[in-house]
Amino acid sequence: MDRNLNANIVVDLFAIERELTQNELVNLLQTYLIHSFRSQQDFKIESSEPQEDNSVRLTWSYTATVNNGVHVKMRGNSFIGAISNSGKISIFSYLVPVEQWSELQTPINHIINSYRINSSVALP
Repeated sequence: MDRNLNANIVVDLFAIERELTQNELVNLLQTYLIHSFRSQQDFKIESSEPQEDNSVRLTWSYTATVNNGVHVKMRGNSFIGAISNSGKISIFSYLVPVEQWSELQTPINHIINSYRINSSVALP
C-alpha cells in the first residue's frame, strides 16, 4: 500500500470508429499524456514498449509538489489497447512516487493482471 497516499490508478475507456494500428495507439496515448500532464514540472515520456497482449506501455514521469511544498519525483506507466471487436480502447495508468516504485510493483502487477473489461457493456 502507498503509505503516503500519493499513488494513483486511472482507467479511461473511449469509443473508436475503426481499429487503430500500434503506431496510432502510441500517438493517441502520447497526446493523452501530454494534454493531461504537460503542466507538471519536469514532465517527460521516457519509453514505449509493445506488450504481449497487443497493448503498448508508455513510461512517463514528472515532479509533483505535495501538501507542504515538498517535491516528489513520480513515475507512471500507461497501457493503451484496443478491446477486441468492441469499437473501444482502454487506457490504464498508474502513478507512484519513485521512492516507492520497487515496493509497489508486486501489488500493482496484481492489479494490472486482474484488469478486465466487459466489451459488451455500452459506454455512456
